Amino acid sequence: TPPLSADELKRERVRELLSDAARYLEAGWHTVAKDIYQQVLLIEPNNPEAQAGAHKAALGESSKAIDDTNKKKEIDRQRIREAIEEEKLL
Repeated sequence: TPPLSADELKRERVRELLSDAARYLEAGWHTVAKDIYQQVLLIEPNNPEAQAGAHKAALGESSKAIDDTNKKKEIDRQRIREAIEEEKLL
């Protein structure tokens, strides 16, 4: 078998990266997926699959950050309620 050309190697690498990124995105590992999609975009800046995937991954990252913040806020609210109730007992 003749060795692969540079273009063939590039296409193969892009396919591998896109496959990996899609699996990470599906598993909810948004930051890892986004990083891999960005690697593809370094190789092929106009790759539509990588552009769309990076966008979805960034939205997933943002959504998770918002959810985490909301959970922390609820924990803080509960602690404040508990502190107020303790103060009432004093």
